[in-house]
Amino acid sequence: MSAGFDAAAGDPIGGCEVTPAGYAHMTHMLMPLAEGKTVLVLEGGYNLESTAKSALACVKVLMGEPPGPLDPWRTYASEATIRVVNKVLAVQSKYWNCCRPQAPTMDGASPPPERLNGTFSHDLADGDVIRAYQMKKAQERWGMVPLSIVKEDMKLFEDQVFCSKDFFDKKTLVLFIHDAPDVVINPSALMSPKMNLSDAYLVSLISISAYSQVDASERYYQWVHGKEFGLIDVNIPPTPIDHEV
Repeated sequence: MSAGFDAAAGDPIGGCEVTPAGYAHMTHMLMPLAEGKTVLVLEGGYNLESTAKSALACVKVLMGEPPGPLDPWRTYASEATIRVVNKVLAVQSKYWNCCRPQAPTMDGASPPPERLNGTFSHDLADGDVIRAYQMKKAQERWGMVPLSIVKEDMKLFEDQVFCSKDFFDKKTLVLFIHDAPDVVINPSALMSPKMNLSDAYLVSLISISAYSQVDASERYYQWVHGKEFGLIDVNIPPTPIDHEV
């Protein structure tokens, strides 16, 4: 590992305030990746005392000592840090499977958790909470109904397509094809790994900042209804995620 201590508490350049215990814990977390065969190469650090204390803490871990305790008041990330990390993950997830959202690890005795936008089994989506919400809203407000999928090789779209009841009688038919809306969480709730759904919103495809406009499909429905057109709504199911890192 390239062991740079620029980020150590007391360093005049890094400004990250990482304690010796923090470095020790990071070293301890990385060691299993190489089955304990770890080499630290001193790279940086511009305060001799800070570098010495941090390096000593890391060497002790390499020698088998447990890392020291962390300050409970300094072991949480700021909201700004969380936003930056999430942006980095969003970009890198296009190229690295390990950066994609993963289902939480279970104890093996409980059934695996369902993803909010559907789990995949034999190429079929199941438990699509978001689409179920959209379907309920479309039925109540616009009289939309599910469109049955007959072809076996199209079963991936089961429960992903619904339409206006009389679309086959209309002169004009609108085919609305879209991804599921993004789900965002209130930044103030990001300090915990658990997400309370009351802190989450479906992001509008038209106005990202307008949380009052929960789902942009509502605007399309209003337009189609006003024009007395027929409508078929097709949601593109989420891409299966490879959980092997």
